[in-house]
Amino acid sequence: KDVLFKGTGGWALQDSFKVRQDLYFESGHLHTNDQYLSMSRFYRETKSSRILELTSSTLTLQDTIRYFYGNFNIQTNNLTLDAGTSTLAFINPGGVYAFGEQSLAFHKVVNYNYAGHDNFIEGLLHMDTLELYQESRLYHNYYDVSNLIINAGYDLRISQGDTLRFDSLLVRGGCGAYAEIRSGTVGQPAIVLPTRPGMVSDLIVQDLHNPTAFMLKAYNSVDLGNNVGWDFTMSGGRDLFWVGNGGEGADTSHWSLSSGGPGGECPPGPADNVYFDRNSFSQPDQYVFTDSYTWCRDMDWTGAAFYP
Repeated sequence: KDVLFKGTGGWALQDSFKVRQDLYFESGHLHTNDQYLSMSRFYRETKSSRILELTSSTLTLQDTIRYFYGNFNIQTNNLTLDAGTSTLAFINPGGVYAFGEQSLAFHKVVNYNYAGHDNFIEGLLHMDTLELYQESRLYHNYYDVSNLIINAGYDLRISQGDTLRFDSLLVRGGCGAYAEIRSGTVGQPAIVLPTRPGMVSDLIVQDLHNPTAFMLKAYNSVDLGNNVGWDFTMSGGRDLFWVGNGGEGADTSHWSLSSGGPGGECPPGPADNVYFDRNSFSQPDQYVFTDSYTWCRDMDWTGAAFYP
């Protein structure tokens, strides 16, 4: 189940390394040697001297239990970390919890989290790339990220008063999809520090203060309030009509520019009005459902038939 590395010598992996549960790294020199590692948690609270070389390895952490203190949980004091070009990939709930006075630098951290719960990151951390496929939280610290990528449909929340410094911010979007970035507490700002002027699109922003001289231009984006140092523009809204009986809200075949017209339009965004009318449903007991964030400006059900 568990594997413990402890000693005064070192270990260099010669093959992929899979642990059913936890990998404990207590002392010594662990060299992953470009190999693939899979485990539930990488864990150690010891302050013993440790050297961790990750080279180009991918570490997949896939615990099915949500640990409040993360499933990459490590004491930073007396730790020498060489992240190389490695990737930390979180498949299920959890995240990075680095504690101690020493900061750590990772190459790439990816939050996939197919289980559908929040991932979180806590500690004095630099990340060359942070890519989010799930709701994620930054807790109680200063974060330095070279490339921040938020996939559309997900959000990043930064604890109030905490700081996120980044070189670039990208929303990797889809048809009619938005990402969100905001403070973890409504009305209480978090701080963002871009290192240069930036442009981003398809973003919803709330309670983020940018005190630098570098304005953040957010195109086709939404200002939910209490933002400083951002310049928002929103494209003109559409009138979209639901067609084709029940279905999933992100399905383009159900959205039309005219009542009863052909589908194929991108799902609504925050500036769009949506209508469910007499041409939306042709039979009873129909459901419109969504398994992701859904936006619109105004919603009108006038004339919708068959009690959907």
